[in-house]
Amino acid sequence: MKFLASQPLLATNGPDNSLKIWIFDQPDGSDRLLSLGVNILSAGLDRSLRFISTVRDARSCELSQGSLTKKSKSRGVQMEELKLAPIIDFSSEDARQSAWDNIVTCHQGDKVARTWSFQKKCIGKHHLKSHADVDKAGPVMVCKCSVLLFRRKNNWIITHATSLCLCGTRGLDKVPPDYSVLG
Repeated sequence: MKFLASQPLLATNGPDNSLKIWIFDQPDGSDRLLSLGVNILSAGLDRSLRFISTVRDARSCELSQGSLTKKSKSRGVQMEELKLAPIIDFSSEDARQSAWDNIVTCHQGDKVARTWSFQKKCIGKHHLKSHADVDKAGPVMVCKCSVLLFRRKNNWIITHATSLCLCGTRGLDKVPPDYSVLG
């Protein structure tokens, strides 16, 4: 059981290994169940993005970064050297996850945010690069309507109102010039 810092949220786990998030937002200060989950998306300093099932261990897996074993053999380097930098922030959205890449990650010391497909369990096609005078990308957030947001100082800015499979703009007169799609 743990409260999340500076938020009215309490995370608990039960005897069935389920993870529950409780929010204290009622007028009388009482709680309500915000979300119930048995799946966890996790990133660590080992440079991997993992899906963990708390119900069935056989479902747990590491999302693929591509054919690193083949590349490491052909280039004569260690596989760890080819992996992406550690993930410092990520966001995901379940809605229509089969239609587009539904995870976005920011990596340590990297200006590029990368997309991932949970459905395919692998890295996606798109790289979003900052053209602003910053030394790294981050933090990111993906909304239910697949709007991709980047944090700029204290405000969230809309960079792409799009399905992430297209990575084109929709519903915006002008996309802010400090982010663009590379791939």
